[in-house]
Amino acid sequence: MNKPALALAATLGALAAMTALAGCGEDTVGTVACVPECGAHGSCADGACVCATGYAGDACDACAAGYLGFPDCVDDPCDPDPCGGHGACTDGACACAAGYAGDACDACADGYLGFPDCADDPCDPDPCGGHGACTGGACACATGYAGAACDACDAGYVGFPDCIPVCDALACAGATPRCDEPHARCVECLGPDDCTAALPICADGACVACTSSEDPVPPGTCEGVCGLVPPVCDGGRWHCVAPGYEGKVEQSCDGFDNDCDGLVDEGVCDACEPDLDAINASLAAIWDIDFDYACNAYLTTMISGPDFTRVVSAADGSVAKYYGNANQNMGFGLVDPDPTKARVVVTYSCCPGCGCQAQNGLTLLYTCDDDVDPDCGCAGQTNCPGFLNVPFIKAGQKDTDVLYGGGRISTPTGLAVGPGDTYFVGNFRASQCSNFDGCTPCDEAHPDVWCTADGNACCEADPLGRLVQFTLPEADTPPTWRTAHVFAGETIAALASGRDGSVLVGTNKGNLYQWDPIAQEATLWQAWPPGAVLSATQDRRNGHWYVESQNPETLHRLWPDGTERPLPPNVPAAPTGTAILQYGPDGALYRLQGRTSASAPLDRYPLPLWSPEGGPCSDEVLCEAPAVCASQVCVAPPPGE
Repeated sequence: MNKPALALAATLGALAAMTALAGCGEDTVGTVACVPECGAHGSCADGACVCATGYAGDACDACAAGYLGFPDCVDDPCDPDPCGGHGACTDGACACAAGYAGDACDACADGYLGFPDCADDPCDPDPCGGHGACTGGACACATGYAGAACDACDAGYVGFPDCIPVCDALACAGATPRCDEPHARCVECLGPDDCTAALPICADGACVACTSSEDPVPPGTCEGVCGLVPPVCDGGRWHCVAPGYEGKVEQSCDGFDNDCDGLVDEGVCDACEPDLDAINASLAAIWDIDFDYACNAYLTTMISGPDFTRVVSAADGSVAKYYGNANQNMGFGLVDPDPTKARVVVTYSCCPGCGCQAQNGLTLLYTCDDDVDPDCGCAGQTNCPGFLNVPFIKAGQKDTDVLYGGGRISTPTGLAVGPGDTYFVGNFRASQCSNFDGCTPCDEAHPDVWCTADGNACCEADPLGRLVQFTLPEADTPPTWRTAHVFAGETIAALASGRDGSVLVGTNKGNLYQWDPIAQEATLWQAWPPGAVLSATQDRRNGHWYVESQNPETLHRLWPDGTERPLPPNVPAAPTGTAILQYGPDGALYRLQGRTSASAPLDRYPLPLWSPEGGPCSDEVLCEAPAVCASQVCVAPPPGE
């Protein structure tokens, strides 16, 4: 109730009291005095003080509610409370309680919210540091900022407190042109689209070839001598590992791809041409032909005492002789393809009735010094280097059913050289095979066991079909040999090594096998019965094989995977006579018809290179069928052709 209402109520009460007294009877007259007296702020009525507005008390000696300052009793500015209960009023002015503000304490002070409760504001002081908007104490960070208090740069931004885009800050270029925003770094790639075909995988910002050795190996990776051994993934790159691997730079001029890049002898062999006139003049009684990679020709005889290999120099046409022992029949000859070594290995195949003095087996030939030993070649000589009365590995002898040069070929038969000075011979059984108790197992069941030439070895009695790998004698190191594989029921007629280190094996059954020396497995590639596969050689430039089979005499060309393809136009598919094939480092195919006394016919066929559809073509580069050459490009043949 306001102050005027209170005053009116007091006055009406006093009047009512007086009326009641008057009504008590006419005999009630007079005035009863007020004790104490009412003073100047009230009037006495029948013994009670009636106080003026603003005053109260029995003697009107106090201010009524809502008034203050007795004796003046003026209106109290703090009544009613102008502070709304949220502060202390003094003379009408509010001193607000903590958390409140305003003249009437009718708002929350800074740092408080939720009037009329005005609790602490979790966004004051600003927990976002000025880098975001605070709501209920939680920060919604501005672009570029992160963290509960927006006190760090978001992914893709750097340089707190500025937090500029990371790609702007890094300015990625050069070898690391891509910006990896989530990780604030410059990288080579963000995905496979940034990488090349050679390094197709994007792993942790880098273009790599692989992430594990179990990854698929792209075609063309680790070719040549490494083609038979799966590469190893290390550091994101494929690494070639194989016997004969010489590293990333070719070192040996030997007809093998020793750096495993798909090319043979690049940078280490000089272009050369055999001296054809000198070779043709030296073909009397020649049984086999071979070349080193300086184009020197090695012509092996098959006559008695003394035997020799003629070496025809490509440089000047001169002819040297690498002598063998007296009264010995040579068979197949093989020169170490590296001209810096020029070691010659021959098979000795002595027939029982020809009076041979030395035993069958494998022998090294060397030139003799005429000043020191003018009679080099006589039986019993010991001072000629490598001049041996006996082979360095003795072998048993057996005639085969394979015909060449007018007679049967005897064991051992065929020679091939692989990378890293690895050598192979066919139809071989070491003569020291004993099969006594305690002998060293060198049979087909123990292909990893190497036997020495002077030890007792356990091995099969029959040499036919046995492919043997052997080493050459070195200073203070005896030769060794092991059984690589046995082609049971067949006779080995031809051996040739591929530029990848594999060995091609032809047999009397007309079968052609590829033998993998790493997996130690033989795979049948082709079969041309009924005659023998007599000879094989490989074009080292592209890995194409040229093979001669008998009965009828037929030449074949095979791709490196064994698929038969058409011959070049200049190579006859059905040549005359039986012959040995040999690839020359001049890019030609040589075909020798061996003789024991007369001059051996020798044919030479320049070999083309081959291009697939889309590749270049010319007189020297032919198109693989069915593509045809048009405007020096191999194209698909016209419809209907």
